[in-house]
Amino acid sequence: MDNLDGLLARADEGLRRIQQIVRNLRGLRPADESELKEVDVNDGIASTLQVIRPRAREARVELADALAPLPPVTC
Repeated sequence: MDNLDGLLARADEGLRRIQQIVRNLRGLRPADESELKEVDVNDGIASTLQVIRPRAREARVELADALAPLPPVTC
């Protein structure tokens, strides 16, 4: 019972991370090599940081994102 608040807080944080990962995965779809589209590189970087931030925190590594606006990239 003494650790209940901490456990609930960690569970809540974990659920929020899973929710964000699922949102990010929904944006992906199988690649069709004949189709080009414009993408925002910053979105990809932000998604990657979202996924790796918990491990970085465990390793006591602070990740800072200072993303500047970029033109879309066609790929």
